Formats: sequence, structure tokens, C-alpha cells
Amino acid sequence: MHERWKRRLAPLLTIAKVGVTVALLALLFTQVDPVRALALWRNIDLGWAGLAAALVLPNVYLQYRRWRVGLLRVYPDLLSPDAVRSLLLGLAMGAVTPGRFGELGQVVVLPPGGRRRALGVMGVMRIYAFLATMSLGVVMWAWIPNLVRMAEGPGRATALGVLGAVIVLAVVVERLFRTADHPVLQRLIERIPSAPPVFLGVQALRPTDRLAFFTWSLGLSMVYLSQLVFLMRAFGADVGWAPGMAAGAITIGVVALLPITFGSLGVRESAAVVIWHQLGVASPTALSAAFALYLVNVVLPGALGVVWNAARGRLKQPEPGT
Repeated sequence: MHERWKRRLAPLLTIAKVGVTVALLALLFTQVDPVRALALWRNIDLGWAGLAAALVLPNVYLQYRRWRVGLLRVYPDLLSPDAVRSLLLGLAMGAVTPGRFGELGQVVVLPPGGRRRALGVMGVMRIYAFLATMSLGVVMWAWIPNLVRMAEGPGRATALGVLGAVIVLAVVVERLFRTADHPVLQRLIERIPSAPPVFLGVQALRPTDRLAFFTWSLGLSMVYLSQLVFLMRAFGADVGWAPGMAAGAITIGVVALLPITFGSLGVRESAAVVIWHQLGVASPTALSAAFALYLVNVVLPGALGVVWNAARGRLKQPEPGT
């Protein structure tokens, strides 16, 4: 019954996601002149753009180290190249799914026998990455409230209240994972098809692993937001690194809260246009930089992962006659 309804609803959900993406992009382009945005690409500062591109390597490295933490619990003998390949392929799948949810599909290229457990690890990792993104975004909101068009006093008080809620959520989540072997919870999991193997991956993680997920995610955010600042400068914006990091953190926090379009397309650019405007950045510049960030960090590494996986698949095929 569950699978039948799932098959029926899948096409409708896809249509809804496409519709939301198109509608949001249409709304965005009523506020931003696309011709002006395209013109900026002809005069891009290659120095700043190159610096942002160079940070792709530490960006991917930090993602790999975060992913490797969990993989060690379910694939202790997995080779590093296989872990990197799965990560890059996940980026490709995440590029075309709401909230980059398709990144969960990176487990498909892992060796058989532990994929569902790896899926559980991936789910926990995404939860702690979300908590890190939201924590950083709210802290930056409290630091510069006018980035969200709020006065200093009310804005800071509101931000601190939201930060408190995020901390409570983190405590609840951590407590839930620490009591994951509770008999009542286990009986509930056993009633869900395919859930027990996934749950084993969740149980394999230790508190130090979850702390590592959070810590690596914060480090990744610092690199990611630095890239966004450099891309804003590449398209002509005159912004400082510190206020730019604050604006970027809030932008990415909005994107994390609204995983409603394919590859977060439109959400990321709309949030950038609104928030970076408070730093005097023109809308076409914010739009171009936000989209360039997506190309540099998601599309390019994802394309590399697809090519790598395809090449590896051909190498494994036996030659005719053997």
C-alpha cells in the first residue's frame, strides 16, 4: 500500500517542485534585470573568481573528511578514492534535487552490504550540518541585525531567541540519538520497511562522530562563505570579508530552511539579492555571485564525479570474448 501511493505521488511531487522552481525564478527575474546580470559575466574579475575556484579543493576536502568520519563506522576498510568518488557523485545528484536531498544517493556507489547503514550515517550527518548552518547564520544575524532589515535591539533579541531554539533542538536531537537503542523506539523502527539496516548506521555513530560532523560543517561553512565573498568581489561588489561572511551565513541559513526547489535554484539567489542589498550590493551582482557559487561548488565537482564514475564503470566491464 505504502509503495503504491509512493509511486502515484512521485510524479505529482516532481511536477510541484518544477512548478515552484519556475515560479520562483520568474519572480526573481521581475526584480532583477537578467540582461544586466549576464553583462557582469563579461567583465568578471578573474583574480577574485580564481581565488574562489581555488577554494574548491579545501571545500571538497572538508566534505570528504566529514563523510569519512561516518564511513569509518560502516566501511572501516573503504579506500579513500572510493569515498571521494561517492562524495562527488552525491554532489551531482544533489545539484538537481530540492535542498540537495539527492546527495543521499552517494551511497549507491559504495560496496554492497553496508549501503543502507551508510544512508543512516548520511542522514545524521545532514542533520548536524543543518544545525551548524543554522547556528552560524543566527549568530551572524545577532551580530548584524540590519542584514535582515531589523533594528539592532529587537533584531538581536529575536536572533538570540532563535539561537536558543536551535540549541534546544540540538540537545533534543543528541538525546534522541543517545537513546536510539530504547526498546520502544526499536519496535517502532522494525515496523517500517527497510528501516532496521538504516537504523543500524545511526546506532553505529558515537557522540564524538556527531560532534565531528558539526565541527567539520562549521569549517566547511567558513570556506564556502569566503568563496561567496570573493565571487561578490569578482562581479564588482565592494564588500569587506567579515560583513560579507555574515551576509553569506544568513543567506545559506535561508536556503537550508527552504529546500523547495531543484538544487535550491532561485531560493539561494533570491535570498542573496535581499540580504546582500543591505551591504550595498546591487541585485544583478548578488544574483550572479550566488549562482556562480552553485556552479563552482556543486556543478563542477558533481560533473567530475559523474565522469569518474562512468570511466570506472567502463574499466570494470569485461572485454568481448573473455
